[in-house]
Amino acid sequence: MSKQRAARKSLTEWQALVQKQTNSGLSAAQFCETHDIGYVSFCRWRNKVLSEQVLSGSKEPSNTRQE
Repeated sequence: MSKQRAARKSLTEWQALVQKQTNSGLSAAQFCETHDIGYVSFCRWRNKVLSEQVLSGSKEPSNTRQE
């Protein structure tokens, strides 16, 4: 049997996940494993979310860890 794909997440959902990971104290890899999220997808979306925050003038979270 093949694994069923999860529904696509919206930009707002990815923003919330990035914030949740930042506040969790977990590495991105640990957070993704715990929440059953693809690590590569998470990293791509995290980069997109954070770059949009910088472009829009929002403050980037200071404790964001890059893996």
